[in-house]
Amino acid sequence: MEDFTMVEVINSTGRKFFRPFERDLKEFLERVLKMEGREKEVVVVLAGDGRMKRLNEKFLFKKGTTDVISFDYGDMAEIYVNVDYATRLGDFAFYTGYLALHGLLHVLGYDHKRKDMARQMEEKQEAYIGLWKYS
Repeated sequence: MEDFTMVEVINSTGRKFFRPFERDLKEFLERVLKMEGREKEVVVVLAGDGRMKRLNEKFLFKKGTTDVISFDYGDMAEIYVNVDYATRLGDFAFYTGYLALHGLLHVLGYDHKRKDMARQMEEKQEAYIGLWKYS
């Protein structure tokens, strides 16, 4: 089977990020997909509070902004990462990668609603975040 695993990172914020960051994020998430043995096209959208608030209210029916929202469409997924939230946490690059990873694990079927699944998701997240190297 042809490998169609691909991650595309889109900056929808209008903010300028240091150039290698988007490439590093793409490569990190592609590496996680390979380690999970999964093929999926993933679009990661770097967004701000305003867009995240609109998505959260429209699709999750929750008031206010949120940190990450992911949509799984089978062989394809969209992950929206709130870079304003990541910035507020203190280390923009680290937390943007962390939130993107969290969203990716969700579209791979991991969840944190059940205790057993939450533990598994946390273990995966902790193992993979160690691979997150950004320029």
